[in-house]
Amino acid sequence: MRYSRSNLSTLCFASVALLSACNSAGDVLTTQTPGDAGRPAEDAAGAGDANVADASELADAGAKDAESTDAVVPPPPPTAWERLPGLYGAWFRFAGNTGTTPYFLGRRFDESNPRVYRLHSDNGGHDRLAHPTDDRGSPLFPPIGPIAELDSRILWATESDGIVASEDSGQSWSFLNLPWQDGSVGDGNGHVSRILKSWTTGDSFCLHREVTPWVEYHVQDENRYNEVRCLTNDAWSTVTASIAEGVRFFNAYGDDLYGHTAPLYNQATGAPKFCHSDNLGVNWDCFDFALTGFQFYRTASGRLVMPEYVDTSSVTHTQIWYSDDHGENWEHALTVENVLTDISVIGEKVYGLSLFLDVASEVYVMDLDARSVELLPAPTKAHIQWIDMLDFHGELHVADSRGLRRYDVTADRWFEVEVEPLPALRVTADPSGNIWTIDGTRTARRLADQANVWDEVFFDDSGWGSGDVLDHAVCYDLTKIDGTMFFGAAHRKLFQVDTSVSPFVVSEDDRLTVVIDPDASLVVMTNAEGWLYAAATGGEHVNHGNGNRTPWGGGVYRRDTDGNWADVGQTLPTRTVGNILGYGIVSALYANTGILVAATHDGVYRSVNQGAAWSPVSGIFDYDAAELPTNIAGHGQKVLLSIAEDLLHRIYFSENNGLNFRELEDNLPIGELRDLAVQDGVFYALLDPLGVFQSIDDGLTWMKVGQTDPLFPTRTFKMDVDDTQILVGTSDGVWRVTR
Repeated sequence: MRYSRSNLSTLCFASVALLSACNSAGDVLTTQTPGDAGRPAEDAAGAGDANVADASELADAGAKDAESTDAVVPPPPPTAWERLPGLYGAWFRFAGNTGTTPYFLGRRFDESNPRVYRLHSDNGGHDRLAHPTDDRGSPLFPPIGPIAELDSRILWATESDGIVASEDSGQSWSFLNLPWQDGSVGDGNGHVSRILKSWTTGDSFCLHREVTPWVEYHVQDENRYNEVRCLTNDAWSTVTASIAEGVRFFNAYGDDLYGHTAPLYNQATGAPKFCHSDNLGVNWDCFDFALTGFQFYRTASGRLVMPEYVDTSSVTHTQIWYSDDHGENWEHALTVENVLTDISVIGEKVYGLSLFLDVASEVYVMDLDARSVELLPAPTKAHIQWIDMLDFHGELHVADSRGLRRYDVTADRWFEVEVEPLPALRVTADPSGNIWTIDGTRTARRLADQANVWDEVFFDDSGWGSGDVLDHAVCYDLTKIDGTMFFGAAHRKLFQVDTSVSPFVVSEDDRLTVVIDPDASLVVMTNAEGWLYAAATGGEHVNHGNGNRTPWGGGVYRRDTDGNWADVGQTLPTRTVGNILGYGIVSALYANTGILVAATHDGVYRSVNQGAAWSPVSGIFDYDAAELPTNIAGHGQKVLLSIAEDLLHRIYFSENNGLNFRELEDNLPIGELRDLAVQDGVFYALLDPLGVFQSIDDGLTWMKVGQTDPLFPTRTFKMDVDDTQILVGTSDGVWRVTR
């Protein structure tokens, strides 16, 4: 038979908001911590059937069972949950400074739309402001100039959306009414404009606006003009309706505008110019210009800095030129033997790095007066799409597609700025006390014992990268055997980390590639007695010429203590793709002394000879474990198996190592059952969003773990339980409670 839901179940599925009410229903009681005044009155008085025991009941049960040989002693009361420090990251783009307050656009990895952030200039904290959206909820375009604060407003300009404003310190956003009207001003006549740049002068918010007329439905590019408009005291004024001849774009620093003539102008006249205006474009001074650079910057003292790229016989170098007289004369300061793709000026120093094939180089710190170059470590070894450099509180910061980082001069290393926690998808601890996780970017991380910084650990996914650049493996699952951590990854890769030595040693198990499909990923792993078991993803290939479909991947694979791999999924249920049989898909694995239990696309199966042969278990209905998430945990002869469908679940128990199962009364509260674990005879269940529950009577009754209710503010993923602690991976990093 197939799993069906009752009327009460359907009601509870309708909304997570109903979860509390469903858990308070007469036949589904919410788990209570000792002394919780929120219990239903009849439960607190001892009347009715309480499905979930409190601490005193569990203690009594443990005392009564103490005479039996397999009695479980209740673990001591846990301390409060804590979030482990240091695991932070999201994508960030620097959006400019207002005074000493930097603004960013940022997005967590579990969000689809960016929001606005700002760092506090006084204490280094941050504000998470609202998602910038229009009245339909669609995200607004990012700013084309720095975000500005003016007259209690937050403003930014976009090329397509006009000017966005917030009147409530960033809690909501709206469009600013503009005095100009684009579009038709008559039959077939009008103009179209776009904003090219925005900036502040201290007391005004200014725009560079390009206007193109159209007459009788024809766009007149030859009559395009540029203007500078400024908003002061809620009134717009046109400062100038023209800029220097040949200049189309310029950089703005308050009232000072700088620009060089466009390539087409240079080609037509043969006389390139560099131009400066000290009054917002009303008047310009232009000078002959021999450099070919197109980017330039200004230091705090007003010095102009321009990179010039020079090809040599083998590589391209970056020359740094500067001008102390607004661009009339230029002097060569120094040369860096690299292509600096990203440059920023902080104070009087120039910072640069090369971002090539998504890999950032070391940071070059250039002192133009001393004609010297200092090297700082690369901000990250991760692959990133962009990088923005800025100064905050006298420290170099970078914003990139994986996080916001600061450079600590004393430690000579980069630290994540604590803005947005990274998700922790998997988590465990090694025998040395180090904690390992797979973060929301599918990167392995390690938190050394007594440390507060998570080290990124990248594995070599050779053969899938670009050129000679290392491609980083995408990790899906982890498990440990003694002091060795194993990471299952995409492209049939398995990596092992020997944590018994310092520094730890990383290697790849390339023997697995002989037996597994190259497109498969190792997404489920477990181990017993030094043997490792891994389940691989699978799918189907489609021939777009004739439409034929063929299966790929799937199955279960076993590694013995000598490192030899074997295909042990051949007698599991197969799947048919087209007319071809393929390996089955396994979503959960449990191993114990030669016994394997696997949840497949066609029910639960068991092997008594380490996967050589499989047979279906009894007592569990047929179902697809890929559609109904399954978790399995056990010790000795006892095995607990859960089947979840949204917020409801079924719990099955076996006393003979998975040969026969019987369904238990589901005494867990309603919630998404994410994981099962066992330690010292105590079973643990992770429910999202309610937290961790423990059972000392093999799943009959459960008690909430920890003093926080609700346990976590966000989504939970997986947990790990050992002798001293419980670790939970959540969308807000790793949480821990001592046992």
